[in-house]
Amino acid sequence: MRLTDRTDFALRVLLVLSASDERRTVRSLADGLRVSQHHLAKVVQAMHDLEWVRATPGRGGGVELSCDPARLSVGTVVAGLEPDFDLAQCHREAGMCPLDAGCPLRSALDEAKRAFLDSLDSVTIAQLIHQRTREVIGMTVGAS
Repeated sequence: MRLTDRTDFALRVLLVLSASDERRTVRSLADGLRVSQHHLAKVVQAMHDLEWVRATPGRGGGVELSCDPARLSVGTVVAGLEPDFDLAQCHREAGMCPLDAGCPLRSALDEAKRAFLDSLDSVTIAQLIHQRTREVIGMTVGAS
């Protein structure tokens, strides 16, 4: 199981915005996080569509949180942005595996997926923010 860059970048943006409580430009976020500005703009748009951030265009605009980070779980972010969690071919294409009818692997993988998301649901973005997180973000991303 591996998170896409899109989810990884979204989690990083949420951490930065939660830790600093400031509006930031996509450019400053991309530069500080060392990611493509073009790719990050798409991620921010997806986060805006999910109502996690507010994006204000133009001069003086930027990105800021529009949700309470204490109520936004890491699991919600992952589930909202990951295209799928199909761990094996049998999850993607029914009937492709000759063992499909009686294979115990499928249920074991389903259980692992549920446990993974349940674990992430137990952690909010706010819980990830502490003084050291703020210091690291200040040193790497800085002020906008």
